[in-house]
Amino acid sequence: MTQVSRYGHMLKVTVTAMRMRVRARYRVTGSVLGDSVMASMVGAETTLEIDSPDPPARAAKVVSCGTPSTAVSSRRRCASRCRS
Repeated sequence: MTQVSRYGHMLKVTVTAMRMRVRARYRVTGSVLGDSVMASMVGAETTLEIDSPDPPARAAKVVSCGTPSTAVSSRRRCASRCRS
């Protein structure tokens, strides 16, 4: 969320508040008793809500600028809702 504030400052977009929710899905296989338990992450969904007095298109630009810089951007589904 620090990066969202940073991009907002660089783009001169006022961000008054933001909320982020991350939902991760895991799969566990094997047996604890048999000492063969394995866990893996099978997916993640990130939801970011930004409150801004600026037009929604400008606030959405803050999110879209940061998406390519993330290491898992190709595997992450990002949803954003902008309120003006």
